[in-house]
Amino acid sequence: MAFRLLCWLALAAGCGPLVPARSPPQVQHTPGAFVVVDAGGLDAGSFRLEYPPAWKLVKSSPATAAQLQFVFVAPDGGTVTVSQVDAIDEPVEGQMQLQLDNGVALEWSIAPGPAASASFMRQAEALVASIRG
Repeated sequence: MAFRLLCWLALAAGCGPLVPARSPPQVQHTPGAFVVVDAGGLDAGSFRLEYPPAWKLVKSSPATAAQLQFVFVAPDGGTVTVSQVDAIDEPVEGQMQLQLDNGVALEWSIAPGPAASASFMRQAEALVASIRG
């Protein structure tokens, strides 16, 4: 029994140099903006908001984009899209705009799904109302 244990320890010690001494570069550098998602909240650095726990969050802007864009998807398929923009200008039909106290400009749109629940608009409006700078 002791011999078998010594063999296993020798084998394990022999594998030590196979483990990398440093983390690979792709783990140390993830491109794009730093975003924190916690229990029902999103902190994008320049703005924060809360969304219903049953909703899904999709970051739809590419990692190298200057502005962030998020799509919040309700269980019934309805969506709320929140996009960071350069400045407030003429809104596109169906989009609303908001200038935060910290100077960040956002656009958002609400799109109920074909089978939108009775609570969808209330939840979507609460999401938009929770946006803070």
